[in-house]
Amino acid sequence: MLETASAVKQKRDELKAKRNLLFKRFSNNPANTYLALEIKTLDDQVAEVEAQIFEKKLEAKCRLTEERHEAAVLCSSLHGA
Repeated sequence: MLETASAVKQKRDELKAKRNLLFKRFSNNPANTYLALEIKTLDDQVAEVEAQIFEKKLEAKCRLTEERHEAAVLCSSLHGA
C-alpha cells in the first residue's frame, strides 16, 4: 500500500511523540532498561519513516527531472522539424 507524503509525516510525528514521552519517563528512572529498549525501537521506526520520506522526495525530484527532459526533447524536436 502506498502512503501519501502527509500520512508518512504524520506517522513520523506520532512515533516521535511516543518516543519523547518515553524518554521523559526514562530520564526519571534511567535504570529502567525496558524503557530504553522501547525508545531504541521507536528511534529505529522513526529512522525508517524518515528514509521513506527521503525516498519519496527523491522520486518526486527524479520525476520532475524526467518531465523537464522530455519537454526539452519535445521542444527541440519541434524547433528542429
